[in-house]
Amino acid sequence: MEPTGAIEQQTGAGDTILLALETLERRVQQLLDQLRTARAARTSVDDEVEALREKLAERDRKIDGLTAQLRDGEKLRDDVRRRVEALLGRVGEMEAGA
Repeated sequence: MEPTGAIEQQTGAGDTILLALETLERRVQQLLDQLRTARAARTSVDDEVEALREKLAERDRKIDGLTAQLRDGEKLRDDVRRRVEALLGRVGEMEAGA
């Protein structure tokens, strides 16, 4: 039989080991919670980045469309200017011939 002091030492050591295991378990659980939180935050950020990319692509398409409209407007303006100049030239010729 073990002396009473030896049993108390084993019980004390067992308590210390259990306390250390509980502390380790608590820390592991905290790390897992932090990991879940970090993953959720990353998912949220990834979703936000994707939404911003879609908005940027839409704006790029809109800019391309507006640029094309501007080019068309400039071509139309140049065509009208040439026609007006041609008409003014004809009017000038008619006045000179009259």
